[in-house]
Amino acid sequence: NNKVFFQGISIDQEMKPIEVSKDEALAFRRQHGEACEAWDKGDGQWFVRLKKGAQIWVPKALQFDRLVAGQIPTGWDPKRYGLPPDIVDQVDPVTLFV
Repeated sequence: NNKVFFQGISIDQEMKPIEVSKDEALAFRRQHGEACEAWDKGDGQWFVRLKKGAQIWVPKALQFDRLVAGQIPTGWDPKRYGLPPDIVDQVDPVTLFV
């Protein structure tokens, strides 16, 4: 079961220019500010170059072996915290943990 998270990466050197549309070039400039150069070559071709220090987000696939949002740590025992055994037996373990 794979889930995708995005990891921020900081560029440590100036990147080569890439050709993009005008809208994409302006969006890059808005997002990265001084860490991005965007220019029109003059014939309608737009290019973007990310400079050192620009922050990009790349997908990072992680393997998950659990299908629940919250879990109780292995070995956790509510009786250690002084809860009476009759309450422990009657109440859901997640409720006791929270």
